[in-house]
Amino acid sequence: MATGVATTLDIDRYDAMTPTVWEEWQKLPIRDTDHAIGTVIGQVRVPTIIVLARYSRMPLKRPKFSSRAIRQRDSGRCQYTCRPLGVYEGNIDHVMPRSRGSLTSWDSSVLAAKDVNISEGRPDT
Repeated sequence: MATGVATTLDIDRYDAMTPTVWEEWQKLPIRDTDHAIGTVIGQVRVPTIIVLARYSRMPLKRPKFSSRAIRQRDSGRCQYTCRPLGVYEGNIDHVMPRSRGSLTSWDSSVLAAKDVNISEGRPDT
């Protein structure tokens, strides 16, 4: 809040909410129902709700779906055995098979060891 990347909501006893910046927040009185912290300038209310005003390092776009990206997301480990996998030891497994209507997407795919994937009766993908 002090650096301007967030504001807080001042909520009164009637549930009215007023956006408040840090400079104004420091001057607000501490009510009996508020929590407070000690600072160099004295006691300051602890905010209940903080609202981000600026974001740092927001990704510009979602990474492209690929076996390499799935491997990176899953830290190179089989999601069923947690075993680290070499480059050619794993493949993409559909959590729900495509034959049952699953799509190839980030949400429905995981990195799996080939031997585990084949032993489940699922073909390599």
